[in-house]
Amino acid sequence: GVVIAYLLSPLVNKSDRYIFIPLWSKIFKGKKKKASNVARGCSVFFVLLLAIFVVFGIMMLVIPEIIDSITGLAKSMPEYYNNVKNWGTNRDKFLGAITDGVMDATSVLIDFFIGLIISIYLMAGKENFCAQAKKLIFAVLPAKRAGSVLSVLSETHGVFAKFISGKIIDSLIVGVLTFIIMNIAGIPYTILISVLIGVTNIIPFFGQYIGIIPSAVLVFIASPSKGILFLVLIIILMQFDGNVLGPKILGDSIGLKSFWILFSILFFGSLFGVLGMICAVPVFAVIYRMVKRFCAGRLA
Repeated sequence: GVVIAYLLSPLVNKSDRYIFIPLWSKIFKGKKKKASNVARGCSVFFVLLLAIFVVFGIMMLVIPEIIDSITGLAKSMPEYYNNVKNWGTNRDKFLGAITDGVMDATSVLIDFFIGLIISIYLMAGKENFCAQAKKLIFAVLPAKRAGSVLSVLSETHGVFAKFISGKIIDSLIVGVLTFIIMNIAGIPYTILISVLIGVTNIIPFFGQYIGIIPSAVLVFIASPSKGILFLVLIIILMQFDGNVLGPKILGDSIGLKSFWILFSILFFGSLFGVLGMICAVPVFAVIYRMVKRFCAGRLA
């Protein structure tokens, strides 16, 4: 819920400022607070609807390609059919696996639904939550220390906002470029591969390999010659992204050497999985800045 709210909050702010507050201010003349409250509700609803529409649209593009790829694998590997025919000997195990899969999927859906509800409350009242947190910090800590904490939090938000928004834009461009290049080259499963490469590119360093390896396997099974062509084209594209596009979009928002980027992804990825790998670089960038600042102060 916190992650969804944090990612969608910039869109909510833009919707407030440019669409709904001007609209409702004209309707509720002289009632600024009421106009603001109604505008926030409309903004949250509009942004959530837009996000669901985008996710649903991507799924509708990708699912047919996944079905086609599975069908192609089944046709190209007839021995899989024999394994399916023999499922009766392991019926209990098979049914148990299906039951576990359904339960896991249901649990994920429930968690996502609860997270969605939490994100609505957070986006609707984020100013109040921030004000309460600020009061608590000043109530617990001395004024100077409280100011330092707020400064660190502000800097953390700045690093996260710039890195995540930049990475999403970069990954979107990479996904579109992959789709165009693969289409021109006649590579199969174009939409599926483009979405996979674009989504996994959000993960720094390792994301490219996570997307490339299964994509290459799919293309190789369909056509070995196309598989080789795919690898050549995708390596050129990744070089362009790593050396030109990525640095141009992200700029110097990270301020970390390659070793520390690799270290942070391995460390946070081992602790928190995929989410840890995505957040590793901005989190470690903030920690690195704080340690560097502390050391400089102590040395001085």
